[in-house]
Amino acid sequence: MSNSEQQIQYTPRTYQVVTNLSCNLDCEYCYERKYPRNNKVADVIDFIHACFERDKDIPNVEVIIDIIGGEPFMQPKLLLAAFETAEKLCAEHNRPYMFSISTNGTLLDRPLNKEIIERWKDKLSIGVSIDGLPEVHDKYRIFTTTREGSYEAAVRGYNYLKSVGIAELGVKATFTIDTLPHYAASMKSLIDMSGGGTISGNVTYEDILPRHMALDIANQMMDVMDYWIEKGLHTNPRNTITHIIPDGLNFMATWDPDWRDKLLHDDSVRLDPERLKPYCGTLTHMTCLGFDRKIYGCNRFMSTVTSRSAVAELVGREFVSLDGGKLLEEIQTQYTNYPETCLGCPMKHSCGSCAAASYENGEGTLEDRKAYHAERRQCGWTTAKLMAAEYWYQKTGTTRASDLHDKSMCYCSRCVRQRAEAEKLQNGAQNEVNTDSQFYEA
Repeated sequence: MSNSEQQIQYTPRTYQVVTNLSCNLDCEYCYERKYPRNNKVADVIDFIHACFERDKDIPNVEVIIDIIGGEPFMQPKLLLAAFETAEKLCAEHNRPYMFSISTNGTLLDRPLNKEIIERWKDKLSIGVSIDGLPEVHDKYRIFTTTREGSYEAAVRGYNYLKSVGIAELGVKATFTIDTLPHYAASMKSLIDMSGGGTISGNVTYEDILPRHMALDIANQMMDVMDYWIEKGLHTNPRNTITHIIPDGLNFMATWDPDWRDKLLHDDSVRLDPERLKPYCGTLTHMTCLGFDRKIYGCNRFMSTVTSRSAVAELVGREFVSLDGGKLLEEIQTQYTNYPETCLGCPMKHSCGSCAAASYENGEGTLEDRKAYHAERRQCGWTTAKLMAAEYWYQKTGTTRASDLHDKSMCYCSRCVRQRAEAEKLQNGAQNEVNTDSQFYEA
């Protein structure tokens, strides 16, 4: 990003494309309904045009093209269509942009997939799903055909992306109530495997993690924090561990008696929508293309069993509402379904919530959604994050990651890649990148 772009506050707009729901892996905890449907090139192109047309009068927009499956790299022609269309329109509208892909990393050795990655490496943000310890990963993330684990293939894919030097590279682990006892060991394994970058360890929304689990989870988080600092990874601005390092997290008020008193007795504070509403961006900063030209709040609304309710459809290159804003209103006021314990919680603003998850409970009725929230499924996880945040603050003296960063050199993707390439050449390694490309008219 240029210096002029850095001085402008950009508002992200995520245009999400579900390429397919088929996958070459059969992960035990995957929430998606697997069936062999793919999107269409023409629909992807029309969708991106419609997004740009709708948002053309919004100033200072950063466009994020978010590609998700299934396994997106099973449908590379859809990626080409999305990226070429967005690249052309961003140039016309003078919008900065990034391309984001979530992948299992096992298909990156295919020629067209390599071509896409190497062509757009400076605009790519890719997260590879690897569940930490090889034995944990291979138990849950297995190939559909051989029924064997996919750890080695996923790591090969990750290392390939690292060698290319894409703009942003991350690794994502998913933990269930059964695998949480291995959280620290798994996260440290990912640190060793990756050597840094963005490392995410999140939990499923299907499991209930009660508050009494918080101390054990927090102790594991603190163990990971210590390991991260011991490795010196906290000084590199391109490195972060999401979910546990409290970068800018405002948790000090949690211990303030006046704040707690307001939450108990002042409804203007306790019921403040800005504190309580979901922060995922569904239907506000995010628009999702599903199949048959239908538009959804996000991929989870599109792909799960009880919440597959489209909010709009593509007619030509325009969005036509199907629900009159009903789902958006429900999501923005979702906090009215929370139990009193959650409404009065000082840390509710940092409690991870998925706007779609409650719609998957039972038949997704209002009572079903209230019952979901009453279970407080994330309470143990959020409480653990609070304790870990306090530990990080006491250990480092700050909650701002930038305070700890090394400022003696540039860590942008290009400079990092140039240093890596220089090191490879110094060691006598070849530095080859496939420059062939394939174009689709947008």
